[in-house]
This record gives sequence, structure tokens and C-alpha cells, in this order.
Amino acid sequence: MPEQLDHLILQRLKESETRRPERPAFGASPPLRSNQREHQGAIAMQMHAAVERPTRIRPSQVEVTNLLVLEMSFLGIDERQQLEDKFQAFIVSESNTEEADMGARYEISLHFSNSDYAHAFLEEWSRGPYTSMGFVVSPERASLGIPSDKKYVLSHPERSSLINLIEESFILQVEGLDIERVNSRKIRSSQKNLYKFIVQFTSLVDQQHFIDEANLYAQGNTQNSFLTAVQRANLFDALQSVRSLSPEDKMGPRLREKFDQIGEDTFFFDVDLWHPGENLNISQYKQSFRTIVQQLEGRVPGGPQEIAGSLLVAKVQGNRDLLSELLTLDMVSWIDLPPSVNFDSFTPIDDAIELPDLSQLSTTEMPLAAIIDSGIVSGHPFLSGLVVDAIDFSSGEGTPADLHGHGTQVAGVVVYGDLTEGLTTGKWEPKVRVLSGKVLRNNPDGTGGVIFAEDERASIQMADAIRTLHDTYGCRVFNLSINENHRVYRGGRQSEWALMLDDIARELNIVVVVSSGNAIPEIPSSFMRTELGRDLLEIQTSERHAIADPASGANVLTVGSIARRDEPSVHPNVFERDPSPIVPVESEMPSPFTRTGNVLDKGSGLVRQVKPELVSYGGNYSITSTGGVWARWKDNDRNLAEVLLNHNFPTGSLLTLGWGTSFAAPQVTHVCAQVEHQLRRIFHPMGKIPSANLVRAITVHSASIPQEIQVKLTNGLTEGAGQRRLRRFFGYGRPSIDKALFSDTNRVLLVADDLIASGKYHIYELELPENFVRNRGRRKIRATLAFDPPVRNTRKTYVARTMWMKMCRGLTPSEIDSIRSTGGSGSVAFGSNQLLNMKPTGELLSWSTVQSNIFETTRAQVLETCRHSDGKYKIHLIVGCEEEFPGYEEDLQRYGLVVSLEHEDAQISLYQEVQASITVQARAQMRSQSRVRSRSS
Repeated sequence: MPEQLDHLILQRLKESETRRPERPAFGASPPLRSNQREHQGAIAMQMHAAVERPTRIRPSQVEVTNLLVLEMSFLGIDERQQLEDKFQAFIVSESNTEEADMGARYEISLHFSNSDYAHAFLEEWSRGPYTSMGFVVSPERASLGIPSDKKYVLSHPERSSLINLIEESFILQVEGLDIERVNSRKIRSSQKNLYKFIVQFTSLVDQQHFIDEANLYAQGNTQNSFLTAVQRANLFDALQSVRSLSPEDKMGPRLREKFDQIGEDTFFFDVDLWHPGENLNISQYKQSFRTIVQQLEGRVPGGPQEIAGSLLVAKVQGNRDLLSELLTLDMVSWIDLPPSVNFDSFTPIDDAIELPDLSQLSTTEMPLAAIIDSGIVSGHPFLSGLVVDAIDFSSGEGTPADLHGHGTQVAGVVVYGDLTEGLTTGKWEPKVRVLSGKVLRNNPDGTGGVIFAEDERASIQMADAIRTLHDTYGCRVFNLSINENHRVYRGGRQSEWALMLDDIARELNIVVVVSSGNAIPEIPSSFMRTELGRDLLEIQTSERHAIADPASGANVLTVGSIARRDEPSVHPNVFERDPSPIVPVESEMPSPFTRTGNVLDKGSGLVRQVKPELVSYGGNYSITSTGGVWARWKDNDRNLAEVLLNHNFPTGSLLTLGWGTSFAAPQVTHVCAQVEHQLRRIFHPMGKIPSANLVRAITVHSASIPQEIQVKLTNGLTEGAGQRRLRRFFGYGRPSIDKALFSDTNRVLLVADDLIASGKYHIYELELPENFVRNRGRRKIRATLAFDPPVRNTRKTYVARTMWMKMCRGLTPSEIDSIRSTGGSGSVAFGSNQLLNMKPTGELLSWSTVQSNIFETTRAQVLETCRHSDGKYKIHLIVGCEEEFPGYEEDLQRYGLVVSLEHEDAQISLYQEVQASITVQARAQMRSQSRVRSRSS
């Protein structure tokens, strides 16, 4: 049996600063426009339509002086500073989209018999979505460069799109129009990143300055004005397109789906507002929105409330007319119907079950976790004395009790960890106490789903529950097995729900565990089991299976599901055995319903983060056939389900069965709660409370993916593609409670909990025991880093900081400083022979707030390169922090770090040698610090 040894504390050697390369004084060069005159005309037209349209469609009751919000796409990032510095504009959203191809475009000449007909055409054109579809209309220019008021050019990169537009749109019906031939013209081919900004002008004066400068640019004016001629040319040459946001742009997925079904009765809906920044009084801004809603005969029962300093959210009650009017307001960024959550049905277990004896259980010193869900049935025999408190947070049911069942099911897994194993062995060992924050109630429509409070935003309701349970009971681990499956993350701006969780996790220094969400997959067309499983994996990488809100949160732990078993049930008394079922998904592989992450190899921010970080057992499906074709997924097979607590136990059985990532997440919460409790004990003698980052780091560090599963999932792929696929489905794997809580003689964990400033890096030294280097067998060196950066959903990177780590060999700390002084981030300055080959690479993990990689070898010669001049084997771990956008320079960044050494031979003792070496190192550091203090005094 493995020994249960406490993890050791790792002390850093020093902090150093990276010399950063100087930023060019004038930023990147603007794009070269070979079609300068056409571009000037296009910008003039787009500006006119963008400024005029909001005034035309704005409700008559609303002041014209409301904020103007425009979407601008630039071929460079440096233009952001011009907008902010020169025009005092507030960038309310920023994203990095696909590359713009400035290659061949196809044109149609539009000649009008007089300027009135041309003006009528432009008015109609501005009302449509054509600019966002890549179509450009610009005036033709005479030889002197003067734009025509009767001749225009309509262009698009695709000839077929241009022809289809002419044939299918309003254009052929325009009076006084003569359409000439279609032709193509080559423009200088150029591939550049397209940066999209949602820009908010906070005063009419600044707004007019921008409009005036756009007009001067369109006229080809080279005189200095508000901008110098060079500044004007640089800004507008880089401007690819500008438009106002349409009502359709602001519709959420649920509203878009059901808009035509909305009747005349009043109803509740969610409204997001652009944040006004520091240029406007936030209280006045909120009040102006309430006043507008009241003028339009609606009410605002909740909000607007600020989230993370970058978004305002409100709950509004009104009718369809009010909704339509609000969609036209500049200050409104998003409107959607309230989220509705659907959980799978549950199947009771009729087995005779021996109850756990909880009468002698001492619960006062047990770990604690909170469940934000549909409540808990505290009187369940399996939860006797284990529910510390249960609070109803305005769910609308008037009781903290669970009337649905989902919260009680989640609670059982948080308390016991693995009820399925307990049913098999007959052993029930509760390890965690629970708190309940009830935020969900049964949907009165009878569909079996659950809903949030009608008159409050779901994110605000959950934030209230989290804050109350944290402040009242000191709880630092929270489980949210709730997803909004209508809202999946495909890139772009972060949701307000995930934004709230990221912000509150950082503020309160807590661990938040969320499920990745469920999606019933299409049935593959293959027939053989191996082909079904292969095709199913491809289906699960589609956008439809992307992680669901709030699983895209950067500072939360997201959990996907894997299958525990892959054989259908043969139990004769529970289900009628189907003669035809096949289980396409093998044991330990991703469950058919689990949602997957992005892990892209380009871009920045959320699209590059590893999600989910972890997986655990959530069940499996079989598939049945009819007439030789696969007919349906079978989601009620006992042998493929997870065992859960039954909230309806007084009239039924104590246990039930369920499927979903909802029940994988609480298995991870079960681990996190115990890790947090264990770390408190270890750090108590030092008078410190461990950070949530360290809890996340240790939990992830304990996770692994079985080798045979790695081979199956990556077969035929390059190493990089294989690593991305593993992270997309598994993250870092399934955590182990034993490895998370304890070190062993042949596996030793060292942990650090520290703070770092942007632009700095920390160096940690670890001496490798000689028996680790010389004794034959597989050795592993693993490092895991977790941090909780500030977040802003107005920024394309979303996270204000990134961190990196590198494992150096054969270098002293002073040599590391010398190399790092050349500038750059991460491993830019190091040679490959100076770094251990950790996998996955830092580039793949660079945008994740939890990063874990590993070095494995069976060759002593590789580790011989870690030998120093004093004869000792040493490695140095460098941890660095980089600023992604300004605003948080004064704040230090918390991080948790874990490093482990492991030898496959259980007889090799590493723990004592490592413990002795870090003790010697700590004493040497104390003597050095003492000498420094003596000299300074």
C-alpha cells in the first residue's frame, strides 16, 4: 500500500525582470491601398449609412443624444490607440477574426439616370446586411478624383455571390438604374489579420470629430485638421469596414429561435448593455436605461448591474413592442430570453441497499463544498448530518428543498465521490460536507426542465448564492452542474455568466467547478462498432458539441465526461433486454454526449484555452437498430449509468441512475474539497491560507489519461494534432484522489503559492536525487501552474495576463538571467538543449490558466545533462508573467505551482532525499538573506 506523505513546500530562489523589446513609436505600417479612391468612396458611404441608420430606427421617445455604437474592422491592432486617445472612444468589444483577403474582386457598374435615384438606392442598401456579407458599394471617380453622384461600383470577392445578389435582392427593381457588365479586377493580394472593434463614442463632439475626419479622408483632403494628414491616412487606410449594429446582431440564440412565436402578452427577457467606461457617470447611465424602459411602458425588476467592470446586465419585463424598440438602442448590446435548463430523466434502482451508518461520524473537521443547483433534500438517509445549510436564493418555490432532484443527485456525488463504486462494494464513505444554494425551480410548463428566477438575471442570482455561502461559512469550493445548452462557445465575446464566474472566482479566491454541458449526438452512418466510435469522435468536434455556457470561463475548472463501462445491461429485473444494442464508446473514452473544447493552434484568448481541463465518469449510451439501420440512442441502460441519490426516496428507492457531465463535475469537486482541506492543514504552521490556484493546480496535477486511450485517440495524427485532440476531449485527464492528497516514497510533490508582477519571472531550483537519475526505469518530471488573471470581455484576449513556465537543465540561475535579459517571453531565448522536452508544449497551453506538462524518460544519459559543476543534478523551473492589456499594473498575480518527481520502481525512495535537499536549500537562503540584512543595517 502506498505511503501517505504530505506534499513538500518549494521555495523560489529569486525574482528577476525580463527586458522587454521597445514598442515601435508609430506601430505597424498601414496597409497599402492600390485602390485608394475606391476605398475612400466606400468608407464615405459606409460612414453615412452607419451614422444615419440608428437615428432613423431609434424610438421616437428616446433622446437622439444617446451613445453611438459602431462596428469597425481594421487591418491592424494599433488603430485602437488612435480611437481611444484622439476621439476618447470606448472600445466595448474587441475580437480578432479571420484574415481578410485583399485579392481579386468582381465588380458590377451601377449607373443611375440622376442623383435622386442613386440616393434612393443608397438608402435602401444601408438598411440591409450587405456590408457585413463582404459587399462594397463605392462611387466611381472621374479623372480628377472627384466622386460621381450617379455612377457606383458594387464589388465582392466571389463572382457567384455578386450575381446571386443582383438576381435575388431588390437591386433589379431600383428605378433609373442601368446595370453594366460583370468584370474582374486584380487588387494587390494581401493576407492580414482583421481586428474587429465595437466602438462607443461617449460625446457628440468626439463623434463629430470622427465623422469629419472620415469625410476629409473620403475627399482625399491632405490638410491637417483634428488629425494630421498622416494620422488620418493611417487610420482610414487600415479601416476595412464600418457599420452600425442591426437588431439582428443583438439577438441571442433563444430569442432568434422564438422571436416569431412571441405574442402580445408581457414576459421577462435578459438585456446586456455596453459598458460606458470611465467617460460617463455609471449611475446616470443605468438610470437613463430604466427611464427609457419606463417611457416604453416596461419595467426593470433587476439591474442594470455591473459585472467585472466590462458589462452591465438587466432583467426587463415588457411586451414584444418594447423588445423590438430596445433592439434598436445603441446602448443595448444583447437581448435574449431567460435560460432554461433541461436535465435527463432518472431511473430508480430497486436493489436492496444497506444504509451507511452515519451515527458516529464526526463532521466538524470534514472538508466543505457548496452546490449551486435545484436545492438538496437534507433528510435523505445518505446525507444525514452532512448538509451544513440549505438556502433558497429567490428560486420562486419558497423552500430550500429540492423539488426536482438534480441538486440532490449532485450532492451525493460531492459527498461520497463514487456512488457507483459504493453500490458495487457496499461501502459508503462520506468525505465532504455540503452547503446548498438553490437557484433553480421546476419549470411550470411541465416539460421536466428547470428555470431560474423570473425577475433576476441568472448570473446575478448565482453570484449572490456564491458570495453568501462564502462569506457566511468560509466555503471555498463550489460546484455548478448547470449549463445553458442553447449558448455554446464558438469564439468571440465571453458570456456574462462565465464572465461573472471568472470575476468572482478571482475576487473571493475560490475554486469553481462547472460541467462542460451535454449534447445528444447525431447517429453515425457506420455499422461496425469500431467505425461507429471513430465517426462519433468526429461528430463531437463539431460546433454543435462545443462547450456550453458557462464552461468557457477562464478561471473555472471545466469537467467533461468519459464512459465507465461499455457493456449493455443484462439485469433482468430492471430493463427489458434489447437484443440489438451496441455500445460505440469504449470504456474510458469520451461519453457520447460530452461537449468538447477548442484548443486551436492559432489566434489568442479563449479560443486557445484547454477546455475541459478534467474529465470523470458521467455514463455511456448504447444504440439500437431497426430493420438493419441504427434507430436511436438508448439512454436508460443501467450498466452504462452512474448511481445517484434519489430525492423522492420516501415514495421510492434511495438510489437512482443518471447520465451527463452534471455528474462528472461533482466527482472533481469531491477531490477539490479534500485538497483544499489538506492544504489548509499543511500551510497552517506558516500562518497562510492556500490559494484556490494551488487547489486547481494539485487537482489537475493528479490527473492522467490512460496510455492505451492516448494511442487510440491520436493514431495517425502528427504529434501536435494528437496533443490538441487529447486536450479537446480530455483536458489533462481524470484526477486521482490519492495522488492529489498525498506524496509517496517514489512520487514526491512540491508545491508553491506565490505572487508575481507582470514582466517578472521566478526561478525555482530542484535537486534530482541520484537514485532518480541512475536507477533504471521510467522517470517522470511534471509541472503544473494555475493562476487567476483579471478578465475583460471587451478585450480580444479576455485575460489581462498570461503566464508561462519552462524547465531548464544545465544552467545556473545567473546564466538563466543572462539569457533572459535578451528579452522576449517564454522560451524565446533558450536553446532546445537547455530545456527539458516537456509535453504538451508551452505554445499549446499558453492561453490556459491551468497548464500542466510532463517530461518522461527511461534513459539516464538524458538526465546526465542536468549535472552541475558541484556534481549535483539540478533543474530550474522558470515561471513568468506577461501583460496582455493595461489597467492592472499595480496588482500582483497569484499563482499556484506543483512540481513532481516520480520513478516507476516503488522501491526507490525519493521523498526523504528531496525533503533533505530543500531543507538545506531553505537554510542557505535564510543565511543569505540574513547577511543582506546585516549589510544594509
